[in-house]
Amino acid sequence: MLLHGNMFLVILLNFNIALIIIRAFLDACDKDVNQEVADMIRLAIVTGLRRGSIFDLVWKHVNFQKNQIEIKSIAPGGRHSKSGKQIIIPMSEMAKEILLRRWETADLNFSPYVFPGKDGGRRVSTTKAARRIAQTAGLPDDFRPLHGLRHSFATNLADTGQVDMYQLQKLLAIKRLK
Repeated sequence: MLLHGNMFLVILLNFNIALIIIRAFLDACDKDVNQEVADMIRLAIVTGLRRGSIFDLVWKHVNFQKNQIEIKSIAPGGRHSKSGKQIIIPMSEMAKEILLRRWETADLNFSPYVFPGKDGGRRVSTTKAARRIAQTAGLPDDFRPLHGLRHSFATNLADTGQVDMYQLQKLLAIKRLK
């Protein structure tokens, strides 16, 4: 029983550390000058979406009425998603708030993308702003913000006990859980 109790404390401690890091990340996002990249990071925190899926996200795949985000198996421009699958993920209230904020400033004549690149096409990088936000949050230089946040999302969701591994695998479009 003691080992089980200690294991619980380790899980609880890791969960609390992850929440502290996420809080620091959100605070750093609030302070950053590049609110578009900050919103990409916020969206990654609350959805677990892959970097490429965030870059590929277009407005016609965001359904505010059904509270869903559709990730196509073939993204705009003919790129294949990493999983090769089309998935629909639920849009939490936090994700909806982020996307509605982006929608208010969206110019669909300029770009169909939720987070467009400078020319209105698909964004290709967030490196400079994302690293600056990660540094402000006190994270190590080798932390990959969007990828690392996907892992944090999965871990935090699994730790809640609200979803089983099969649901987590489907939600994140993971081929195999390791």
